[in-house]
Amino acid sequence: MATASRPIRVAVVGCGSIAQSMHLPFITQLADTFELIGLCDISPGVLKHCGRQFHVPESAQFTQVATMLEKTAPEAVVVCDLLHSDPSIAALNA
Repeated sequence: MATASRPIRVAVVGCGSIAQSMHLPFITQLADTFELIGLCDISPGVLKHCGRQFHVPESAQFTQVATMLEKTAPEAVVVCDLLHSDPSIAALNA
């Protein structure tokens, strides 16, 4: 859990237009509260673009939800995916 000295570790599933215009900017603007530690999208091009735009290293960019959850161990997951149920269930199980 986050403390006053450490932001909440957040990963994002789905890097489409809403994530790019709303969720990712808000997460990065609130750096005292949130740390963006991972991105996941099925499109490698979109993933790379968002990684550059929101300063997420390639080592924290994934095309598979399960791999991202395992490698990053987030405290919170924002699911911006059209098929919300599978990534949400995977995040809860992790």
